[in-house]
Amino acid sequence: FTGLCSFTQYSKKQIFLWSLNATFSITAALPVLRID
Repeated sequence: FTGLCSFTQYSKKQIFLWSLNATFSITAALPVLRID
């Protein structure tokens, strides 16, 4: 159970980091798309 709990916390952290990275990438790409 403890292992599952820590795995869930790890997954949430990974998903959060991935979302943050994706948001940053999209935000960085927007000006380029607007220029096109």
